[in-house]
Amino acid sequence: MSLNGETIKEDLVLQKQDITHPDSMITVFYGLVEACQDAWAEQSETGTVSRAFSGILYSDLLRAAVQLEEFEFFEEAAKNRNMTENVPLAFFTWLRQWVGCEHNESASRMNQIRAGLRHCLPSFFEDRFAAIQAFAPLEGSGRKCAAISQFAERELTSGVYDSNPSHLCRSDGLAMVKSARYFDDARFFISECVAQRIFTCYNDPEVVFGFLFQIQQDGIQGIPQEDAAIICHSIAADFLSRATPEEWRSRPAIEALFKKGSPEERSAVNGEHIAEFLSAFLEANPEDEELVLDFLANLIETLPGLHARELPGLWIPFLAALTHILASNDIPFTEPVCQNLYSTFITKLVDEFVGHEPPEVSDYVRPGVSGGCYYCVEVNAFLV
Repeated sequence: MSLNGETIKEDLVLQKQDITHPDSMITVFYGLVEACQDAWAEQSETGTVSRAFSGILYSDLLRAAVQLEEFEFFEEAAKNRNMTENVPLAFFTWLRQWVGCEHNESASRMNQIRAGLRHCLPSFFEDRFAAIQAFAPLEGSGRKCAAISQFAERELTSGVYDSNPSHLCRSDGLAMVKSARYFDDARFFISECVAQRIFTCYNDPEVVFGFLFQIQQDGIQGIPQEDAAIICHSIAADFLSRATPEEWRSRPAIEALFKKGSPEERSAVNGEHIAEFLSAFLEANPEDEELVLDFLANLIETLPGLHARELPGLWIPFLAALTHILASNDIPFTEPVCQNLYSTFITKLVDEFVGHEPPEVSDYVRPGVSGGCYYCVEVNAFLV
């Protein structure tokens, strides 16, 4: 039987009720298995992903595969799903209940689904963390199952290591800090895993801002507050000294460079977040004011390399927010760095984005055309 992706989608809709009920799922399921395998073969040849392989209906197919203990197909279906859409969180919640809590049974079932489950996890860290929270909740019996806890730790760690810095955003940084709750050695996870990834993200700093903001707000579970503050200061100070603002991109700039909906949109930098980061750093470390002033001086030096399109979407909002930060931290606007910063940015804004007012026109006569035909004569008469 050879069916295309749309046929599979129609079958899934028609059989939605049957596919989740054991009494009637078997015939439906094995028909869909054959149809899926044909569609995957076509997908492999053409490189296109069927819209059928996503969403709630597809998660029903995954669920049926687990219930019928077709674990090889479960893994294959997970591998071939539409990677642009996440498996619904409700599937992970159901799968956790299927695995159970009894030690021997849950370990055995985890072995059966582990490979397929890994392919069900989203690639973006924020979404991966949400899926693991649904599958391995820290409340209740979730922490009692060693196999589930080990899976959560392993996949959170690989999610950090495998993440693409240019696709990371603020909420990924928040999630990385929160995920420390899953680790017995939270210090090692944050210091040796997350921090090492953060150090590679200075070109795309929103994840850095989110990571530091979450630590400043709530600390890190499993790490004493004083130690968390040391980690936070170490990364913030290193960021200020090695930041590369000429590489930062606002959302309008990214949309101009990449097609709409691209993963790069997640890393768009918000000017107000830059100011928020500086404010929090000064509040926690008033003795390090020079680091902030050096960052502003570095920003002035990189100004020639900044694209004019970044000014209204990124740097002007930053400068507007910075005025309040300077005032609240008793940094005078007469500070040479501050005066230079605002004057150079405003000059660049006028020269390269707004433009100067054109000179007053005293004569609106325009040059004529050189032809001598009837139409050229008419055009010249109009222009003069």
